[in-house]
Amino acid sequence: MRPSLAALALAVAAATRASASCTTLTAGDALLVVDVQNDFLETRSASNRSATGPHDPAYPIPSSERTGPDGSMIRGGSLAVPGSAIVADRTELWYEAFAAAPGAHIFASQDFHPAGHCSFCRNGTAAGNPQGYHPHGAVCFSGKDVPTDVMNATNRCLDGESKLLWGEDKYVQWPDHCVQGSFGSLFDPFLGIPKKTVVVQKGFEHHYDSYSAFGGVTVGDRTPLADAITAAGIRRLWVLGVALDYCVQQSTLDALGANPGTGRSAPPTLESVVLIHSATAAVNVTAGEKSVQDIIKAGGHVVTAAGVEEAVQQFCNQPGL
Repeated sequence: MRPSLAALALAVAAATRASASCTTLTAGDALLVVDVQNDFLETRSASNRSATGPHDPAYPIPSSERTGPDGSMIRGGSLAVPGSAIVADRTELWYEAFAAAPGAHIFASQDFHPAGHCSFCRNGTAAGNPQGYHPHGAVCFSGKDVPTDVMNATNRCLDGESKLLWGEDKYVQWPDHCVQGSFGSLFDPFLGIPKKTVVVQKGFEHHYDSYSAFGGVTVGDRTPLADAITAAGIRRLWVLGVALDYCVQQSTLDALGANPGTGRSAPPTLESVVLIHSATAAVNVTAGEKSVQDIIKAGGHVVTAAGVEEAVQQFCNQPGL
């Protein structure tokens, strides 16, 4: 029996309402901006750079952090991720959209290390060894073929993620980065961060690190991110930032309750976790592609559109939504 025209009209109207509801950012939505900080960003313009219109930087850019003709560029950070300049620009578009959405929430994670943090390369290598000791920072890797006098367990980080990676010969230490009080630890000066943004700091203890934003706590009341998301009744979490194959991946997997390195449970209010792929950049492109597949396998959604409206619509067009 064929449905009546009236029944078809009702079905279309219901679908239209559902689509409109899905594409509207509400109090059930939250944006998680992962580590869009100077030390993770590549060289970029220092002059009224903004994706939403020219404006002055949020704080002075010292001459020591400038480069190029007449100091017109911001120097790339100590751990600059390839392709990260466009991430900063697209982050601002998402900030603007969430700032304009009544009730919608914004979280921004910040790597915030003390000097001599356990994640810095020289802390896990033998002092005085020219192969493994890097007094100015470098990238150090563990592995079965790496001599222990080059990379050993001395002063490595003691958190669960680091222990798991060490046991799998995948542990990495990095150049000094995001040191508390440094220019590198600050968010990009042209982001135009909305006032309602809640900053989540991580890696602030000397012997503990966290790639995941869920290992951090909010500035002020020191609330774990998962608890803040639950208390706010967040149902849909949108994730972007750097680096895709490290902190973005780990944060997204934690949001899904599918991170073997931490074993964290997903916040109980979350129904959907969405990776904004166009606003991410990876240290290693191949590893970044694997991160995307891992997120999909864990039940996450991925959108690739560059614009905010287009990306939200892309999510809502997926089957079952």
